[in-house]
Amino acid sequence: MPIYAYEALNQEGLLIRGVIDAETKPLAVQFLSSQALSVQRIKRQNSLQIFWSKLKGVSTAQLAIFTRELATLLNAGLPIIRALEILTKSAEKSRLTDVMLLVREHVRAGDSLHRAFSRYPEVFNPVYLSLIQSGEISGDLQNVLATLSNFLDREHALRKKVKAAMTYPFVVLIFCVVLALGLTIYILPKFVEMFEGLQVRMPLPTLVLIFVVNCVRNPYYLMVTVTVLSFSAYTISRYLATPIGRRQFDRLLLTMPLFGAINRKIAVSRFCRTFATLFASGIPILHSLEVLYQVSGNVIINESVEQVHEAVKYGSSISAPLEESGLFPLMVTSMVQIGEQSGNLQMMLVKVADFYEMEISLQFDSLAKLIEPLMIGVMGIVVGFVLLAIFLPIYQLISNFK
Repeated sequence: MPIYAYEALNQEGLLIRGVIDAETKPLAVQFLSSQALSVQRIKRQNSLQIFWSKLKGVSTAQLAIFTRELATLLNAGLPIIRALEILTKSAEKSRLTDVMLLVREHVRAGDSLHRAFSRYPEVFNPVYLSLIQSGEISGDLQNVLATLSNFLDREHALRKKVKAAMTYPFVVLIFCVVLALGLTIYILPKFVEMFEGLQVRMPLPTLVLIFVVNCVRNPYYLMVTVTVLSFSAYTISRYLATPIGRRQFDRLLLTMPLFGAINRKIAVSRFCRTFATLFASGIPILHSLEVLYQVSGNVIINESVEQVHEAVKYGSSISAPLEESGLFPLMVTSMVQIGEQSGNLQMMLVKVADFYEMEISLQFDSLAKLIEPLMIGVMGIVVGFVLLAIFLPIYQLISNFK
């Protein structure tokens, strides 16, 4: 549906800026007029503006701040429309601001907050929507929003840990690539020209170095290399888009050496934290499980949660199918079992999530300490190979003069 940006005067004569989706411009003007707004300027946003707005996306941190501020305003007794107006005026221009403006118009037209949010699934995931719906049904929306903002803060903190752990090796890798390209393009060709003029039998490392330099400098070799790499990347991406490919890749993420254990702990922590948040907000267990297998992001986890959902639907406990899946450690299933028997399932899930978040943090610290010497070692091997390839023929040449 087309999106229109508008400027209008309200009944107090204040200028309001916003966006609205409508089939045509006259319908947009008609809707705004029905809301007691005098349209001063309205313009349809082009496809590039809409694409760029969606491309920017909405971070978990932005969503957490918005949710907390909305909870605070509602707790102060403000109506939802007024709260959304205040938030849109005070927020910086972003994709979330555009969505908030659209949500405000939908709520003003009579939609519930849940229905208005559900129009933008790229911003509000099923967990968010389920909690909002629960808050509206129970009449305790502000407290549910506060719980949701705490959940988003935890999710943001977990993602920050993952990004921080991957930043150092990524920066070192980029440095290695830039260094290798700089040597190959600007420095090594001078040595290659010198070696090709010498009447010396080249050792294998030098021949490999000459071949690499010629490939990089020769546009035909470079074009073939780029074509092969691009075709390989496209083929792999297409395969991973298939159900079999996606399933194999997601299983690899959970079983690969070193990183597999971390990925599994992240999945377990996210499952427990999300389940606890949904359960604490009064959402039934079966509906919570339905939401959980929509947001895990891993096919293997999805299948396990779906099996738990089916088992619970037919009268099983939660802990038994969790244990049968083989993905959840014994500590998790034991804690869930204790929570079910004692009636404190939410508290047990929170304890498990806290424990695994601490474990993830410690493992990332250990991983950083392990990766640092490994990356230094790789750089040393590359530099050592280059030096060996350069000095071996020079050494042979000097030996011939003796």
